[in-house]
Amino acid sequence: MDGLWQTLATGRVSVVLSGHDHLYERFAPLAADGTADPRDGVRSFTVGTGGADPDRRPL
Repeated sequence: MDGLWQTLATGRVSVVLSGHDHLYERFAPLAADGTADPRDGVRSFTVGTGGADPDRRPL
């Protein structure tokens, strides 16, 4: 992941969205080395707020 995060930071990406089936997380902006960087860091969200429970399928 270090290489990917370095590429994102070098490209001045501001937001990264990741999907998950039931989880929501929001992270502080980070520099490529994983340290906090509130000015130029990449903010990351893990979003799984679709509402439906993917594990409960109709019979």
